[in-house]
Amino acid sequence: MHAYYFDNFPTDQRLPHHRLPRPVSPEALAKLGVLSWGFPVPPHAASSSNSQGISEEEDCEVNKVAKEHR
Repeated sequence: MHAYYFDNFPTDQRLPHHRLPRPVSPEALAKLGVLSWGFPVPPHAASSSNSQGISEEEDCEVNKVAKEHR
């Protein structure tokens, strides 16, 4: 897992927006109440996804605005 604080600069949204300090530790996330799980990807699934150009990664953005619009 990779977590970071968003810098919120008005630049290209496709570029990284990591703000210092980085990264945010799993312990710091746990103190905020963030829950996370890891699921192993079987080798055959990873190679199949990669050969088809599919990423096995999932991105999730969590912020105050998103939480208020649930």
